[in-house]
Amino acid sequence: MKRSRSLVVWLSTSCLAAMGAANAMAKELTLRIEPEQGTSYTARCTVETGSGRQTHEFSGAELLERTFQGDSLSCRIVQTSEGGLVIDLTSSTGSSSRSSTSGGSGALTMVSIS
Repeated sequence: MKRSRSLVVWLSTSCLAAMGAANAMAKELTLRIEPEQGTSYTARCTVETGSGRQTHEFSGAELLERTFQGDSLSCRIVQTSEGGLVIDLTSSTGSSSRSSTSGGSGALTMVSIS
């Protein structure tokens, strides 16, 4: 019985160490949506990690800035009213992507960074 307990503790410690190494390799990925006064939007973002995918949904008419940990980030952003949006994605590795919309509602922007 004592031998089994030691094995379980060793496996748990090894798994935690492996998870820590995977998290250490994850990048910091930041989404920033800056709407013009009164412009509203919806956003659906997917963060890819070593252990799977996480989906996040946002909507509003105010400045949005969110930071995620992962390998890549892709977002689908729809402008839902008149006006314009500036969308920035940045990575802790120095990569960045900037998009903008203007005009009526329905403008769709697909952005991704890894």
